[in-house]
Amino acid sequence: NCFYMVSIYIAPEFYRKGIGIVALNYVNRGFESVELKAKIHEKNIASQHLFLKAGYKLQKNRELYQRTPLNVES
Repeated sequence: NCFYMVSIYIAPEFYRKGIGIVALNYVNRGFESVELKAKIHEKNIASQHLFLKAGYKLQKNRELYQRTPLNVES
């Protein structure tokens, strides 16, 4: 099962300017056919909200967020 881990860093002076969601949506479009995962620390609430907004789902271990492939051929 192929997947990629996603990590995004935004410099603090650029927080809350919409850059994170634009970057994450760019990654999502570039890798539509593969599963994407992100490990987010439980105290990083801003990143949790960002990944949920971008369509990732919180997994059972409470730190792993996953987006299933968007472009699946049947």
